[in-house]
Amino acid sequence: MIEAQKSDTHLIWDCTEGRYSMDEERRARMRRADEIDLADGSPDELEELIVEMTAKDPDFPRMLEEAIERRTWMHALVQGRKRRFQ
Repeated sequence: MIEAQKSDTHLIWDCTEGRYSMDEERRARMRRADEIDLADGSPDELEELIVEMTAKDPDFPRMLEEAIERRTWMHALVQGRKRRFQ
């Protein structure tokens, strides 16, 4: 596995799956968000949208995660270049 540090997110390249996976800190934040949702008892608009899109395409959650990872990676690259050229 190859590790890539990006601003506030730590992603790990998983050679077996050929994609980045979240580190434990990010998973813990997501679990805390899920706990808040359970305590609240009702889904918000974003959750409803994800459920609706997943019903249309079962791969939607995976595609959403990959899009977030790409955006995080691009943000880290931009920030690195900004620092390098300052």
